[in-house]
Amino acid sequence: MEKFKNLFIELATYTTPKIVERANKRWVEYGENNDYFQYLTDRYYGSTTNNAIINGVVEMIYGEGLKATDADKKPLEWVEALRLLGNDKGEGLLRKVALDYKLYGQFALNVIWSNDRTKIAEIKHIPVQTIRSGVADAEGEVTEFWYSADWQDTRKGKYRPISYPAFSMEDRTIPSQIAYFKPYRANAFYYSPVDYQGALQWANIEEEVANYHVNNIQQGFSPTMMVNFNNGQPAEEERRIIHRDIKEKLTGTTNAGKFLLSFNDDSSTATTIEALPLSDADKQYEFISTESTRKIMVGHRLTSGKLVGIKEDSGLGNNAEEIKTASQFFDNTVIRPYQHFIIQSLNSLLAVNGISLDLYFKTLQPIEFTDTETIIDVDEIEKETGVQMSEMVTLEAPTDTEILEHIQEVAQDAWEIEKDYQLLEESDIDDEDRNGALTSDDLTRHYKMKVNESAITPKGIDEGSYYDTQLFKVRYVYRGGQIIDTSREFCRVMMAKFYKSIFRREDISKMKFGRANADFGYYDLFAWKGSYNCRHLWRRQLWVLKKATKRIQIGDTIYERGDWLPNIPENYKRTKGEGLGAGVMPPPLRPDEIVAIERNPKVVR
Repeated sequence: MEKFKNLFIELATYTTPKIVERANKRWVEYGENNDYFQYLTDRYYGSTTNNAIINGVVEMIYGEGLKATDADKKPLEWVEALRLLGNDKGEGLLRKVALDYKLYGQFALNVIWSNDRTKIAEIKHIPVQTIRSGVADAEGEVTEFWYSADWQDTRKGKYRPISYPAFSMEDRTIPSQIAYFKPYRANAFYYSPVDYQGALQWANIEEEVANYHVNNIQQGFSPTMMVNFNNGQPAEEERRIIHRDIKEKLTGTTNAGKFLLSFNDDSSTATTIEALPLSDADKQYEFISTESTRKIMVGHRLTSGKLVGIKEDSGLGNNAEEIKTASQFFDNTVIRPYQHFIIQSLNSLLAVNGISLDLYFKTLQPIEFTDTETIIDVDEIEKETGVQMSEMVTLEAPTDTEILEHIQEVAQDAWEIEKDYQLLEESDIDDEDRNGALTSDDLTRHYKMKVNESAITPKGIDEGSYYDTQLFKVRYVYRGGQIIDTSREFCRVMMAKFYKSIFRREDISKMKFGRANADFGYYDLFAWKGSYNCRHLWRRQLWVLKKATKRIQIGDTIYERGDWLPNIPENYKRTKGEGLGAGVMPPPLRPDEIVAIERNPKVVR
């Protein structure tokens, strides 16, 4: 009598990654069998949800590629950076870096020094799963990394691990080095666990459930299906022919399940089989599938599956605001930290070649999903929206009423700050001071003494303007040529309605996205004013504190709280009131202007 054994099918046991140092090896294994990177790869390809989320996150990280807000100001550095990163867009290297970082929790770059060892000649991507960390030395430093194309077959010559020194500014003896980047994780030294570590068992479950259904379909009839022939037992060859014919007609994807073929002399001797059906199988599989998807999303901190193309029960029609909120939250809490870490890593290498750029990844976020209310300047707006200052998008032209409304939201009356501050100077803006920042040289020429650095250090947006300091406020006014027939509505409104108004640097940036001049699209109002060929200009006003609000030192003199600070210097000027439209009278002279004129006849209106 033939004996049968019970067959047990079970899911692969979930284990956390083990870090293994072996006495006979100079590298540190990742995983019990040094195969944890492969385990992550299997969960990536095997789980539908995990695959979709990782791919979606990688696309969001990379966005539309690497950009720099100061690329136009530093063209040579920008070209050199792109060269080092692989091509004119940096795509070849950076997409791979983004995938490695998300999928494996870390990434590696092969840094090659120039022949004279003075700078980096080339940066190459190297798959992080092919790298193993060397054992740390007595000081706790990892000084080497090991490379193998197949860590499961290292005995073969072509897969034998090769040692490369860790990237070092001090030791450049060997030109080819490995720069290994990983974020800090608790209780992890050599390798960083992925940020979705807690979701891996659910990815495994989703994978095994899919495999079960695939196998069920491929195997044909259910094992409970019995085909009985109760007219005797034909010859062996005839039985094989009958078996083949039935299999061709009854098995496959449309007739799923196994069948058993039995030949009997009569029905009384027919083989019987007892079915063991799974109670509510459809509901149980639905629960497992839904729960796996949900838990995988939680592991990736994904608040809405719609962001990566995962359909959810709720419809999209009535929750557009919810999607916008979810998108902003996911971008700020997940995507930006990924991008920031990658950029920090790249900057550490680019700095070796004297490259210092304000890098960012151009976002895939729709512009209507971005929040520019708290943005400091145009560079930050560019990072947030991906809209460069030179880019112009044609929109429906706003009315003068709309322009007025948007400017009124940010305009300030000079009288608001005149209580505590005095106008020091008003000057043209050149390329060097476009960022609005003050220098000690700027102020020394007014006070004819050295100004402490603490007095010119920006205090931050909470203090009014980012460029405001302990002693000074920086504001801007709109000036220029007379209004003519071809003048833009923006310029007409600014000259006629806001000649006496002052603006923070941030206010001008905010007007960019407030439809203050939307007939020319979203562009840099600070650089282009009313748009191309505009005859008007922004002028910078420097306001100085009248009385010390606390103990302040200027040069060698200490001023206590309440003390009057130095008088307005003799070179105080104010721009001439030209450019007002017909019928628009210049504002009357303020008392401080009258005093300034009396002190210095060179002061002009």
